[in-house]
Amino acid sequence: MLDGLFLARSGRTMRSSSSNPDLDSNYDFLRMDPGQEVVIGDLTGPGIIQHIWFTIDCPDPYYPRHLTLRAWWDGEAEPSIEVPIGDFFAVGHGLDAPVNSMPVQVSGSGRARNCYWPMPFRDKARLTVTNDSESPVYALYYYVDWVQLPTALPEDTRRFHAQYSQRFPLVPDGDYVFADIRGAGHYVGSVLSIYSAEQGWPGEGDDRFYIDGEEHFSLAGTGTEDYFCDAWGFRLFTHPYYGVTVWEGDGPHCRTTAYRWHIPDPVVFTTSLRATIETRGWAIRNGAWDGHTHRPDRYASVAYWYQTEPHAAFPRFPAVADRMPFAETRIEVEDVLEALRVPEGAPRPERQGGRFWAGGGQMFFRPETLEQAQVEVPVTITEAGSHLIVARWTTSYDYGIYQVSVDGQNLGDPHDLYTPGTDITEERLGVVDLTAGEHTISFRCVGSNPKSTGQYLGLDSLMLRR
Repeated sequence: MLDGLFLARSGRTMRSSSSNPDLDSNYDFLRMDPGQEVVIGDLTGPGIIQHIWFTIDCPDPYYPRHLTLRAWWDGEAEPSIEVPIGDFFAVGHGLDAPVNSMPVQVSGSGRARNCYWPMPFRDKARLTVTNDSESPVYALYYYVDWVQLPTALPEDTRRFHAQYSQRFPLVPDGDYVFADIRGAGHYVGSVLSIYSAEQGWPGEGDDRFYIDGEEHFSLAGTGTEDYFCDAWGFRLFTHPYYGVTVWEGDGPHCRTTAYRWHIPDPVVFTTSLRATIETRGWAIRNGAWDGHTHRPDRYASVAYWYQTEPHAAFPRFPAVADRMPFAETRIEVEDVLEALRVPEGAPRPERQGGRFWAGGGQMFFRPETLEQAQVEVPVTITEAGSHLIVARWTTSYDYGIYQVSVDGQNLGDPHDLYTPGTDITEERLGVVDLTAGEHTISFRCVGSNPKSTGQYLGLDSLMLRR
């Protein structure tokens, strides 16, 4: 990639950013209210966008799925990019995670997002971010780096496209469709996110590409992880052209995201392309394991390609309320302090404020003795079923080791919440069957790490996903 870097370049280097025009101010960001759209680029061509960077401060724990990036080229009516920001940068499920690939790189614990897909335009480019969340965005920092060209783009220049799709839940049979494209161009990448609905490996689906209207696919794959250039299952890794950014296993409620960039091997089409993948995997059917059955998992994806304009309008973009693949009861524990139960004589839990906790704070419990170190959180279940219980909590140098239980039954092993520094993490506690009605989730300290200076507990949120 460094070959030719020393040669003369033409064009004018340009940037659109959140930089504050007041040079004495360090507030180089935009604040966004719920529902607000901001223009991050209104560019006059001819030009090529070469780099986009974001970092975002938002208390919504799923903000990467709830903020939307859009782009229009040359005054078109329909956007050529329409994708949740997190999914566009190859991390699904509203999560932050690192990525180290050729066109997309994410660092800063998943919060510094960089895109290097080249995006050419002839006359105009317009890029926006929309806050579809119910929470405000405290800070949207961005760069759009581009070059303004002295001459027109070549006639055979194709425009960049990125389309988000989802299906919650999957239908009993039929392939999942990444994109159904009309026009001439080349397909350059896929991101697939799976939320598993049952026990078993979800990745026995074969990728299939139907080129230029063919009734039978001419490109056929051999399995989900095979399409994403891996083998024998998934594990976390990121490579230049393929990787897995999210992998929680093959049980119910587990999340997966994988990416595959067709940069050295684009799929070329002249009139149309239909990119699909089977929705098969391992599951128990009729009391026995079936290794090639359709599964009712939840799929979400992004397809990336270049094509001639105009492009066909994308399917209706899902409303923000429909973008997460589960029904969730969410408890901001700091908001229900009066309902919490602690042993007699124990100090009451208190609210500790901070922008990096969901809802702007956490429940902070500072017991003085091990006997005092227990907090019970009452929860109300409106619909019976299997629930994944997830804690978003704090780890720090003075925190204890806590055993979590539901209605007196332990959920797995105790959790050591000691870390040398302070961090906020989300952890799966276990899957339980719950009836409709009242239940109790208990956090009981069973000791401290030898390096810890206390037995504290910090609970940001509890999530029960049905």
